[in-house]
Amino acid sequence: MAITAEQAHALIAALVQQNSLLQQQASAAPAASAAAAAAQSAASSASRRTKIPPASNYAGSAHTLDNWLREMQQQFDWYGYNSDAERVAMAAAQLRGAALDWWSTLAAADKPALIASFSAFEQALRTRFQPVNSAQTARLALDTLTQGAKQPVHDYTTAFRRLLTAVPTMSEEDRVHRYVQGLRPSVRSLLLLQGATSLDDAISKAARIGSLGQYATAASSSGHSSAAGSSPMDLSAMQDLFALTGVVSGGSANASGADDESGDRDAADSSAPVTRAELRQLLTAMQHQRGKGFGNRRGGRDGRSRGPPRIAGLSEKQVRERLDSGACFACGKPGHRKADCPTSQHQSGN
Repeated sequence: MAITAEQAHALIAALVQQNSLLQQQASAAPAASAAAAAAQSAASSASRRTKIPPASNYAGSAHTLDNWLREMQQQFDWYGYNSDAERVAMAAAQLRGAALDWWSTLAAADKPALIASFSAFEQALRTRFQPVNSAQTARLALDTLTQGAKQPVHDYTTAFRRLLTAVPTMSEEDRVHRYVQGLRPSVRSLLLLQGATSLDDAISKAARIGSLGQYATAASSSGHSSAAGSSPMDLSAMQDLFALTGVVSGGSANASGADDESGDRDAADSSAPVTRAELRQLLTAMQHQRGKGFGNRRGGRDGRSRGPPRIAGLSEKQVRERLDSGACFACGKPGHRKADCPTSQHQSGN
């Protein structure tokens, strides 16, 4: 059957359009195939990801709620649970006992709002099982937390950080102050002389100071003591230990072992924050506060407990107070040493 010219043109146009469509599909096929392969690879990688221990179950205890919520957050981050519905479903699967009873008996009208928001779910849990504000309770506990007489700095720090997790709004300055005030006086005195710019800095320095104290105790117990000096541990060795660990750097001493005042004054920079004379004073104070000389239960060589160092113009009580607070022996203000006291320097200049 003959076709007209118009029909022929229409047929050609349809064939051209069909051919163009086939070419577009052919060019898109590799990209789609690559995307499918990438998705399959990602799914395979996710299935092979190392599993972490599951979160503990929550049975309704007010004391364990904060820790359980932290464990759940760890699960969310590791397995990529980003939606609120996924998070609530996973958390609800860990409920047991009274907590599961609470979840199972919630009013049908209340449950959808909690499923749609993990924050709302968490708040509902706190309202039901933790009626007392955990942050307020933790702050009160932090106010009374102190390092025990024989408690390592590590254990005190662990207890401090555990309480701190419930007080996320506490400022860095308040954290440092509360941590330092809870330390044993002997550790606190050295740390105050050093200063701390952050909580992590304070913890790091306190840990090193505590380690030195343990080393000194072990050394004196094994007979490492000065043959001629009055300290249970050789002051030079103690000073070297401080310098090696970066806690403090001592001033210089002359060949006879006497303190070099000019060296002490030259050491008044950030690289030498504690002089030999001050270290001797601090060591004596630590012995007095602990009631023994770094492992020597009877105190001094004569069997008597040592008191604080004698400072001209200051009573024994004033010396103790300034040692504990890290204040200057000359003017009583913190932040500098007697050798660097602007008041004493001004008077000597006159």
